[in-house]
Order: sequence, then structure tokens, then C-alpha cells
Amino acid sequence: MQEVELGEVATLVQPSLGRVGSPSNWSPIDRTWMVFTDWDLWATKVSGPIELIESIRSAPDLECMIWNPQVPKI
Repeated sequence: MQEVELGEVATLVQPSLGRVGSPSNWSPIDRTWMVFTDWDLWATKVSGPIELIESIRSAPDLECMIWNPQVPKI
């Protein structure tokens, strides 16, 4: 596990240094939210408080969808 400041996350993706994907899972130390990014940046999932999710959804430059998986009944 590697710890970096939030503003340094972009430095973890540097093709010139052979870093061609993003960190798969990252979160703050207190684990109040989590980001999962597909290695090739095709999709990102964010889990956290409703206030965080609503602020992301209301950002005009982000494309978002709500994902509600259907849990099979056993």
C-alpha cells in the first residue's frame, strides 16, 4: 500500500515512467469513502456518504450513473 496526498494521485499515472493505469482502489485514511478505478480508466466507482455522491452527480463535467445491482434471492 502506498500513501500519497490527494493532490499527488495524478502523479501515480505517468506513462513516461511506465505507469499506464491508475491505482485500482484508493480512499482516505479514515475510510469514509472509496474510489475504484478500472486500470485502463474505462470506469470509476465511488462509494461514500450521500453528500459526496450528490456533489459528484451535480458536477457538470462528469458523466455519472447510479448503479443498483439486483441481488439474486436465494
